[in-house]
Amino acid sequence: MKNIILIVTFYFSLSFSALAEYTMIIPQKPGGGTSQWAQIIAQYLEPHLGESIRLQHIPGARDIPGFNKFHNELRFDEKTIMVSHGGNGVSYLTEQVDYNYRDYTPIGGMNLTIVVGEKDLSDHIYFAGGSGQIPDVMALTLCQCGN
Repeated sequence: MKNIILIVTFYFSLSFSALAEYTMIIPQKPGGGTSQWAQIIAQYLEPHLGESIRLQHIPGARDIPGFNKFHNELRFDEKTIMVSHGGNGVSYLTEQVDYNYRDYTPIGGMNLTIVVGEKDLSDHIYFAGGSGQIPDVMALTLCQCGN
């Protein structure tokens, strides 16, 4: 009986800890530049969030399927965050997409890649870097200022 209680407790603790995990959506296939960047940044965000971050890749043409899935289904979960970059800003300006940067709370940003999510962190994180891409500036402005 004692062994059964220990096993049940062990599996319950595993399932409970899995619920505490964040998911970072990457709208690209594994191995690309944004994917590698997200792996590095996740390591630095984990201590700030106090929880682990699982990377989930949702690839598709010009990142639109993954970004639309985040916008339509996943963004309302405080444990799901999304990595965006200048290409997503270009798609926002030139393509038929569901997402709108006005709908997101910036968690961290640099003018190369943006991390957004539903959770509002009062001390937004800004990563050093630079690319000078106009779509990034537009997206960051919409995230910060909204309408």
